[in-house]
Amino acid sequence: MSMHYEIKVWNVNEVQVILRIDQKIDRDLIIKVGETYWVQPDNPLKRKHRGKQCVVKGFIKDDLGTVEAAEVYLLGSKRSAKVEITDLVQELKEEPLRPYPNKIVQGPEPRYNRENVPDILFTDSELKQMGKVPIGEAEAFVVYADQKREFKLYNINATRDRKKQRNVGLRLTKTDYSIQEILDKRKRFNSGEN
Repeated sequence: MSMHYEIKVWNVNEVQVILRIDQKIDRDLIIKVGETYWVQPDNPLKRKHRGKQCVVKGFIKDDLGTVEAAEVYLLGSKRSAKVEITDLVQELKEEPLRPYPNKIVQGPEPRYNRENVPDILFTDSELKQMGKVPIGEAEAFVVYADQKREFKLYNINATRDRKKQRNVGLRLTKTDYSIQEILDKRKRFNSGEN
């Protein structure tokens, strides 16, 4: 499946955006200054300003004069913002969040919700905070449904200590957490505490 955008400038106040999927027109929209639109990017991972209603104030061009973004006034937060011209739509479509049960088996690696991760499995970031590096493949994934992202989980028994660097100056992150401290942080994060 190939996606392709065509942007045509009709005048200083009108821009046409055409979305083609496999050479067929999926969306054809003329964006006019002063009219109301919704911000709904086609990329599901793009969350900034998603679902907000806005009024187009003008268009922003790159060095070659191609329109790449729109300056908008967000109606909900009552502030100005810059959004990509291809992220604007006439009508907001409800996007159902993909539900994730406690454990999903899709292929060899199981997927867990963040609340149900076994205490023996840790993300790469958590291992880094403990000064460890995974030496094996990921055994599972943790799914963050609200962010629509998933991260690899590694078994703590299949790790080694990170190589220590000499002459390291100021370190911004603590890298000597214990397993129990990481599990406590995970528990506080899942319960909403800081």
